[in-house]
Amino acid sequence: MIMKKIGVLGARGTIGSLIVQYLQKNHEVIKGVRTFSDVSNNEIAVDALDGASLSNFCKNCDVVINAIGPSYINSKKIIDCVNSCGKPCIDLFGGAELEEKLNNKEMVNIINAGCVPGLSGIVMAYLAKECGVPDKITLIHGGNELGGLAALKDIVYSSVDEYSLPNRIIHNGGIEEKIKFADMKEKIEYFPELVYKDPLLDREGIRIHEKYNVGNIEQYHCIRDIRSKELIAEGCIACAGIQHTEEKEEVFKKLLKKQSLIVGDSMQWFSMVGISDNAEKTHKLVIRAKGSSFISGIVAAVACEKLINDENPANRTMWAFEYVDAEKLLSVLKECGVFVEHIVKEKARELMYGEI
Repeated sequence: MIMKKIGVLGARGTIGSLIVQYLQKNHEVIKGVRTFSDVSNNEIAVDALDGASLSNFCKNCDVVINAIGPSYINSKKIIDCVNSCGKPCIDLFGGAELEEKLNNKEMVNIINAGCVPGLSGIVMAYLAKECGVPDKITLIHGGNELGGLAALKDIVYSSVDEYSLPNRIIHNGGIEEKIKFADMKEKIEYFPELVYKDPLLDREGIRIHEKYNVGNIEQYHCIRDIRSKELIAEGCIACAGIQHTEEKEEVFKKLLKKQSLIVGDSMQWFSMVGISDNAEKTHKLVIRAKGSSFISGIVAAVACEKLINDENPANRTMWAFEYVDAEKLLSVLKECGVFVEHIVKEKARELMYGEI
């Protein structure tokens, strides 16, 4: 079998380097870097936002993983160029808007292949299948971590674009408001610290509702320090009032510095708990890691391994939860040191009249 070449854009970044570290054990990885490429280390200098430069990089690859952020701003241009070279692309974000833009292309693309979105959708889809048609799925995720500048931009830009809907849930098949009366810390099972828990329905949750006919979905985002939540609101307001890219860049740098001071020397962590219920059973899937970036790298890498081994992939753009094998991913996460536990609890059945 001919070994396929995997191109990773942003190979020196936090997530890109994790993808490379995992994939290069069994595959040839072409590392796309911005400057000072080391040919002996399989590195190629590439400007991912320059069509000619990116096209030249794609010539050396069979599939490309885009780990350059902010995905919400750059992914469309990058995937269009990769596809024009006849190569499939895996992207860590992109949202429903990107899926709609690319749906008519006769090319395989896997989008939202990170942690949230990504693992979050894979967990919900897995629970929906394991539980038959569950009455309800609840997903709780969050933590205490310092992401990079690109990750911060993705959070702010996607918030401005209403990728996520604050204080919303899916109830009896429709989107409803879930009123939150006060910001108070609470104890969440499997979370190492008390956190603020906010209802936050996103497009991934809505897609799960539509695809698996789940009538009730509640998604919650948790943070350790209320100031982190205030920073996102500050970023959204600032971006709405600023037109020049240079000014926005300064805003993001200041926000990241503030978040760095908030996190400080405290323990960094990420947790996700998914729960599905029906009349007979409750399924609970628990995932805990040192950070969401590590999970993002593994999700993208596992999606890539399936794609390069898939002889007849569907020629369309898919969300990661539609494509990634959940059991394979959970197994790999365990092997990589992530805590994963699947708990199934049978519900007591009420006896009917006359039964013994």
